[in-house]
This record gives sequence, structure tokens and C-alpha cells, in this order.
Amino acid sequence: MSNGEIAAGDGRTLSIRGQQFPRGLGVHSPSALTYALDGTDQAFTATIGIDDETAGPGSAAFQVWTDGTLQYTSPVLTGTSPPLPINIALNGARSLRLVTTDGGNGNSYDHADWAGSTITSTSSTPTATAPPTTAPPTASPPPSAPPTASPAPTAPPTSAPPTTAPPAPAQVKVTKVLTIIEENHSLAQMQAGMPYLYGMAQRYAYADNWTAETHPSFPNYLALAGGSTFAVTDDADPSRLSRSSWNLRWRSPA
Repeated sequence: MSNGEIAAGDGRTLSIRGQQFPRGLGVHSPSALTYALDGTDQAFTATIGIDDETAGPGSAAFQVWTDGTLQYTSPVLTGTSPPLPINIALNGARSLRLVTTDGGNGNSYDHADWAGSTITSTSSTPTATAPPTTAPPTASPPPSAPPTASPAPTAPPTSAPPTTAPPAPAQVKVTKVLTIIEENHSLAQMQAGMPYLYGMAQRYAYADNWTAETHPSFPNYLALAGGSTFAVTDDADPSRLSRSSWNLRWRSPA
């Protein structure tokens, strides 16, 4: 469905220069859409352009990012540009980010379409199945005398095969945990302006909407890592502080 206007659900079938698409994504630039992938996806395909509902005005450029790396940037497309098909290799990426910008002249009428958007996965590749075969009929042998009944043989005793417990999963020893803290920016702001950090958050883990214990920053870092501000109240060089009773070690940058 196209972006439409103010009311919810007021978009319509995606259409670029008269070519209609029954499925796809309609957005208003600037925009960013991020999808988590499972590593089996091979390609992203779409037809991009400005939707016909603007009747001519509008412009946008389209970007495709995978795992925080820019893979494709389109030229600026306007309301008179023809539909532009794209085919972007994913190569097992773990995140896909679709971005539109305003084309450099403001975002009025910038109704951008990712029309017919499709992600192709190795697991969705059709596999050909051979048709069943039937052996030709053979001549029936002439009837013979019924066989003489004989006692059924006695089956040899059977025993269940020995069972073996599955091996225990390998234990992973964690020696370090890396925490990246981004202050004063929401997750949505990171998505729009910090693609590399946002891609790392999507690939690994993140926690948002945290509230500071105090001000300025450094005491909060201590509280996050050690459970206490340790009476630190400023951002000054921590090596000046007495820390023998805290069991902490400072390591200054080289």
C-alpha cells in the first residue's frame, strides 16, 4: 500500500508511472526500515520510484544497507522518473535496512515506493520433483497347486540397540563483555543517523530507555559496571581518587 496522507489506511495500490504492484512498501522520505535476517537470505529485489499518487511532484534517493554497510544508492528519482528495478545480493546478511532520503530539496510529496519487494532465501528455492514411474505389467504365471502349509519359523530373539546419550553442548567461556553506550540519543535516532552502531545492536543485543543515576556521565558508567557510583561526582580524571577500598583498577589510555 502507498503512503497515503494523514488518515490511517488511506494509501492505495502501489503505482509507479502507471505500473501497479499488488505488494510492496510505501513510505514517506526520509525513512528507514530495518529487518532482522536469519543468515540464509541471498537477494533483495524491488522496483523503486515515486508513487503516482503525488501526480508528478516529489523526489527521493533509495539506499540498501546490510549489516551496517551501504550496498546500494540510487540516483535521485522524481515523480516523472520511470520505475527502477534493483537486485541486491544479501550473501547471508543478518540485517537489512531500507533507507530513503528527501533528494536534497525537502520532503514535500516524497511518497517513495519499494514496490514488489522480495527477499529470496536458500530455504525458499523450489526443488524439482521427479514424476512417479510405474513398471509395465508382466504376464501372470500359470496357476499352481496351493503350497503345503508348514509351521512358521520361530523368529530369533531381538534386543534393542544400545542407546548413547547425546554429547553435552560445548561450553563457551566468556572472558570479556564489550558494552557500547550511546548517550542522549534514542534507538530511533540511532536507526536514522548511526547505521553502523544500529546494525551492531540488531545483530547482537541492546537495552534502551535507561535513566541516569546522576549527572555528569562518569558516575553512571561506574554504576553500570560496578553497581555504585563509589562517591564519584564528576568527570575528572579518576586516577586522582583513592580506590584501595573499592577493589578497582584504573587503566589510563596509552
